[in-house]
Amino acid sequence: MVQNPRALKAPSQSRLLALWKPSSPSATVANGAKTLNHTLRIDHNPYTLGDDDLGYVNLTGIEVILGSVELAIYAIPSHDLDDVVLFDIPPISTIRSSTLRNVTGAIRIRGIIDSSDTAVGSVILDLPKLEFLESLYLEAELDGLDVRLGPNLTVGDVRVSNTRAVDSRLDVGRPGGFLYFNNTTPKPGTAVLSSNMSWAREGVEMTANVGLRDILLTRMEYARLLQVVGNPDLETLEPGVVAVQLVNVTGNGPKTAATFARLQSIGVVEASREPYESSRDAHFGELAALNLPALEKTVGPVAGLYFTNNTFLGLHLPSLSSVNGTLTIDENQLLFDIGLPRLESVAASLLVRGNPQLLNFTANVLKRRCSFDLAGGPSMDCSWFDDHFPGTVVMGRYNCVGNHTHPPKPRRPSTSTPSEEVDPMPTGDARGLSIGAKAGVGVGAAVGALLLIGVGVWAFRRRWESVERPGGPDAQRKPELDGAGVPGSTLAEERVEAEGSELQVGELPTSRLGDVTGRSELPVPKREPVELW
Repeated sequence: MVQNPRALKAPSQSRLLALWKPSSPSATVANGAKTLNHTLRIDHNPYTLGDDDLGYVNLTGIEVILGSVELAIYAIPSHDLDDVVLFDIPPISTIRSSTLRNVTGAIRIRGIIDSSDTAVGSVILDLPKLEFLESLYLEAELDGLDVRLGPNLTVGDVRVSNTRAVDSRLDVGRPGGFLYFNNTTPKPGTAVLSSNMSWAREGVEMTANVGLRDILLTRMEYARLLQVVGNPDLETLEPGVVAVQLVNVTGNGPKTAATFARLQSIGVVEASREPYESSRDAHFGELAALNLPALEKTVGPVAGLYFTNNTFLGLHLPSLSSVNGTLTIDENQLLFDIGLPRLESVAASLLVRGNPQLLNFTANVLKRRCSFDLAGGPSMDCSWFDDHFPGTVVMGRYNCVGNHTHPPKPRRPSTSTPSEEVDPMPTGDARGLSIGAKAGVGVGAAVGALLLIGVGVWAFRRRWESVERPGGPDAQRKPELDGAGVPGSTLAEERVEAEGSELQVGELPTSRLGDVTGRSELPVPKREPVELW
């Protein structure tokens, strides 16, 4: 294979082959707007150089395409040694238009390669005015994705599959169907997916993304389905959803930290639509950290809440008030603190079991009948629950595994009084101390700070008194910091010498500038340094 010296850098926009193959070669004007009345097909091979190469397709001027846009990247080196191109930087293919508003078909971009080592390159799809698109498909070994479509775009399905991009940007507006993302990068733990998507009517599914480290969907407000499963390198998951019907975040990497900062409701949120038949519960599993500060309720015919096989130390749901199903906290090996301060009703059962380190469980008094199954570590106090729950709070089956020694340990209040306000946002690490412990630490820190201030004031006064105590002819003299002071002078003497008028600090009569200048040049007698605070 011969290395072409012209191709050692990424090819310029004029060095890629782009062949238009429309079913009709002409563009027509309809209703004053330019309309392309056929499918636009673009084929290019960045490994072949020619005088007519174009890797930059500018569709500005066209407003409507009655058909689809298809871009095929043939990353197949030619057998003709003179035509072989080797790229140090993968090529970039760009489709751009500042006028295109409507594509009645799909936009499909795919790469065709001859081996896994072949660089297909990156794709830039920049259509900021696009308002309608049937669907978007990005397929096959693309090395980079930069998709910037209109913020008010109405689009069906968005599918990204079999790509290997390290940095993926998908600004796709409001998909009316699914957003499906499957990516395998050759550099594990480096890939990032970001999107300004605000709505996914059918849902978001991100599965088996090898190398994907961060999923940032902070502007997404609603998704019928949110499924993030089997991403072995995932570390950060940040969906901005306020409501979802079904959520499943399980089987991801051991460092996965999920933050649902705005999620308030899980379950059926659209009365006109049937719920998913496969599962109507919410699952959070295999997570190193989980933050659900705003979650208030689960709704729908069956809307259970499951927390299983996690490694975080504390589970705190400060806003959760009702679960229309079963609340299960199971097999969390490191969990020692559970806080449910506002929980009022569980429709089915409250099951807390298989958590060998569990020591603290704080919950509001339930107002509805349910079963209660709590199992913690051997030292967890069950005696308080024995005295208060069976037959009153819990009308169904009651079981508590732990320490039943009487009298029960004094317990801190689990909820605030009606006049108090509970902050729905956590004030610290979810793995941290209980509310009482945090309050104790705060009081201790305040007392310690006051003691330190008192000691400092006492030491300062002692040192100040030792400095001002008369101890010799020079004891009352102004301290010299840089050797430029006036020896033997004091502030009182300066006031007397100023012809009976008081001088403000930093002021000096202009008639005495010469004298002062002369005096400042006199040799300074040696004296012991004065130590200042």
